[in-house]
Amino acid sequence: MCGEVINVQRVPVYLDADDFQDAERVVEQLESYLHQTGKKDLTEQDIRQLRAQYARWVKNRV
Repeated sequence: MCGEVINVQRVPVYLDADDFQDAERVVEQLESYLHQTGKKDLTEQDIRQLRAQYARWVKNRV
């Protein structure tokens, strides 16, 4: 959220993105997913799926 101060030691880490553009894209997709599903956060299974999907995406764009 613009202007919000975030304590990076307390936020969950879902994924390490390769660059800023990847991070922006993932955040947009996560926001959409959470909104569509009505969830407030990701489950451990969601995080594993996100990481696997991101790895496939990075591998396929090379």
